[in-house]
Amino acid sequence: AGARAIVRGVGNLGVKPAMRDFQYWRNAVTIIMTQLAWTVAVVVAALISPDYTVMAWGLAASVIASGVTSHLLSRYPWRLGWDKAIADEATSFGKPLVPTGIVTAGMSLGDRVFIGWALGTHALAFYSVIFGTATLPRGAILRFLTNLFVPAFVNRPEDHPSMRKNCARWTLVLSAVAFFYAMGFIFVGTPLLPLLFGKDYAASPYLMSLIGLNLFVKFLYQL
Repeated sequence: AGARAIVRGVGNLGVKPAMRDFQYWRNAVTIIMTQLAWTVAVVVAALISPDYTVMAWGLAASVIASGVTSHLLSRYPWRLGWDKAIADEATSFGKPLVPTGIVTAGMSLGDRVFIGWALGTHALAFYSVIFGTATLPRGAILRFLTNLFVPAFVNRPEDHPSMRKNCARWTLVLSAVAFFYAMGFIFVGTPLLPLLFGKDYAASPYLMSLIGLNLFVKFLYQL
């Protein structure tokens, strides 16, 4: 994961500012190529060596594809360089983020650490499969909604006439998506999980309801 973060750091973020000018295709193509490379790498690696290393190959392919595509599509050139003033500014800005990152990691993985420690690896595998299946589409949906709404907020002062309407639309859309996604997971996920992963991963309606409520609340974090 650390190596992936370092390699990802050489990507070109120039595809992001292009969305301010309503040029979504640059970022969209970058995401598509990243996911496509990830999928192909995992499938090929699984055919060659069906073990957990396929995850590492998939991550490596995704960051390489993202970096290459972003450089090809960005409107701004990128090259290696060093500027002490910028490095000092980045360091002073990044220092407070270190403890925040540790806390965020604890919040993201703390439940899995506790379940593995308290209930064992079998319960951890059961929980990870169900919760991972529940949250994976959520991330893709949030990225899509963010890419859709961010251009409506940038370069506009708070008193701009469109801000109130855009905030109301964002709240309405996010709340509706959160509700239907959570309810869909509860009702569709209950029969679907055993079909996908086997009867050993059949969850009780009580657990599915709790996870659905968790998903709903996490969607509303974006407000």
